[in-house]
Amino acid sequence: MLEIIRRVLALGLVLGAVWTYVYTAPGIVRVRPLVPRDELESATWRSADEQRLMQRLLPGTAPAGLPAAPSSEQAIVKKLLAGSTIIPIHGAEWTSFADQAFATVDARPPFTAWRLRYGKDDLLNPLFFSPDEPPLDQVAGQLGRQTSSVYLSLSEAGRVRYIGISRMGIHDIMSQVPGWLAHPYREVSALLLLAAFLVYILLPWPRRNEAGTMTYARGSSVIGPDWLGIALAAVFFAIVLLAFADNTDAVLEPGWWLHITGWALLATIPWISLLIVGLWYTSFSLTIRQDSLRVVTLRRTDEMRFADIVETRMEPFTSPTWLKVLSTILVIVNLGRRAYILPLVYQQQPGLTLLGTDGRKIRLLIGHLPGYYALLQALQQHGVSLPDEAKRDLADADECSPEVKPPKSPVPGRIALGILICGLCLGIWLLTSRYSPTYRLPPIPEKQLTQAEVERMQQRHAVLLEAQSKVSEALQRYEKAPASERDAAYAEYQRAVDHFIKLGEMDK
Repeated sequence: MLEIIRRVLALGLVLGAVWTYVYTAPGIVRVRPLVPRDELESATWRSADEQRLMQRLLPGTAPAGLPAAPSSEQAIVKKLLAGSTIIPIHGAEWTSFADQAFATVDARPPFTAWRLRYGKDDLLNPLFFSPDEPPLDQVAGQLGRQTSSVYLSLSEAGRVRYIGISRMGIHDIMSQVPGWLAHPYREVSALLLLAAFLVYILLPWPRRNEAGTMTYARGSSVIGPDWLGIALAAVFFAIVLLAFADNTDAVLEPGWWLHITGWALLATIPWISLLIVGLWYTSFSLTIRQDSLRVVTLRRTDEMRFADIVETRMEPFTSPTWLKVLSTILVIVNLGRRAYILPLVYQQQPGLTLLGTDGRKIRLLIGHLPGYYALLQALQQHGVSLPDEAKRDLADADECSPEVKPPKSPVPGRIALGILICGLCLGIWLLTSRYSPTYRLPPIPEKQLTQAEVERMQQRHAVLLEAQSKVSEALQRYEKAPASERDAAYAEYQRAVDHFIKLGEMDK
């Protein structure tokens, strides 16, 4: 029973670590303090340098060829908010929130906690919050289930400030929101993983001290299958969770994660069979006594006297029928994409069956059983008839000893494994926790351009516009030129294009 508890707890804690690492908080709120000029720039210009240039130009006169700036911020606000839902807000709490939000998007975060609100794209605007954080919890409920947005208007001291808020879809949350907010439980995942290893290692293991007792090697036959099964189950569990989350754009409710977790757990079933293998191996022991064999398995304990053994047979072991059926169905449902598991499931292992006078059968998996030759020698010494294959194995053995050497002390291996595990968990914590000394705060973009830089960019922009205009004029002349002049017009057009391309490459 303790061995079952060991594997259930280890598997559950590892899957819990995966779930807490992958889980993405639904309904994160995007907060965009409305800076009219910045909004106009982002809608008009694409490059960051041109946006910074326009910030210096507004509300002045733009260079020749550039769209003229609106005469007032009110005109920009009126255009941006046309048809939007506006919710009035008031109070000292909202005033403080607005002051800090506008300072943060202006590259002046009042506290480190506000700097953590920047997104993964290294942009100052928008900022990101959980919908239950005050004071946003007062208005987050007015957003619909699908991604929608509203504007908050704060009137004070003769001015009106606007803040846009919207709920985000799960895919956008994963790609844009800072990790500590998008994945609030990631800091727990390393602790759960460490707990899984500690539970697996520290729970008492079956003792193997009785003389003449044969057991399977704990490392290769028990620990290896256990953690291979746990690792594969965790991988496929994570794949299903990520597949659902990364392909969903809608705003989700918290119960959605419980729903897809159930589907993800189904993907772990084929790999749990490896845990059953490890459980079977660790529960098995065979003791050669003076006049009998004592066999302990997961299901029962059998003892059979040598004198009662009437026949022995070499019969292969295979996976249980339920596992074969389940694996076959899984491969069919997935259109053959997991067919690689079928050879493992249908693989046969050598086995020895002992038949008693009372009709009992004791089946032994002998493929990796240390002391197998000692068992054959003991059966032969007590006059038990052996199959031909077993006789050949016994004849080919260089050494047969009925005594099984006691296993080496597992303490050094456990210490080394514990150090490795602690290092792994520490690494996960350093990568995921915002309290980690290695956590990097989102950077603040570079400072504003100087006046000299602005003038150079204005000149550069004017040159590019003039070169682009010459390309358009040359193209028009080529299209209208008579047949006798088309070659010359085309050559002129090609020179204008080459000149424009060369000017563009000077910026790279």
